[in-house]
Amino acid sequence: MRTTVDLPDALFKEAKSVAALRDLTLKDVVVRALQRELRDGRSAPARRRSRRAGFPTLACKGDFVIQPTQEQLDDVI
Repeated sequence: MRTTVDLPDALFKEAKSVAALRDLTLKDVVVRALQRELRDGRSAPARRRSRRAGFPTLACKGDFVIQPTQEQLDDVI
């Protein structure tokens, strides 16, 4: 399906740059980002999120191991 979306110039340039670096089309980057946002949005109420110094943190009790995916690391960087 075709649609038109107005993006801020800086966001458009960053998305185009990411697409070029990953050898993807802009459409691929937008679709992946939208899929990730929709998927993560469903589970967001189950966990509290906060940002400290620009990095996402999760509130928790006890010891645990974080094993982020490459996609999650790319989002932070």
